[in-house]
Amino acid sequence: MKQSPLFTLNWNDALKGLITAVASSVVSVLMNSINEGNFIFSWTAIWHGALVGGIGYIAKNFFTPSTPTKTVTQDADGKVTKTVIETDSVKVNVDQNTK
Repeated sequence: MKQSPLFTLNWNDALKGLITAVASSVVSVLMNSINEGNFIFSWTAIWHGALVGGIGYIAKNFFTPSTPTKTVTQDADGKVTKTVIETDSVKVNVDQNTK
């Protein structure tokens, strides 16, 4: 799946943030229940866990750049002739044909 560029978010980020919020709230309730020795169902604890998990995931995606792709072209002998490194905003071509 395509990542969003640095300092941007897309709908995929929002969906994964929602999933993370739900999962983190469930884990929070289960951990509190295990520590206390009985099942505790507190809406306040659920909302706090969801909020922290969701905001943490969205903040991480907002400040993480997309992963660059690297394409290497070789000749018949296996010698590298061209390298292309590309992100959403930058494309670098390196031509390695030296004679």
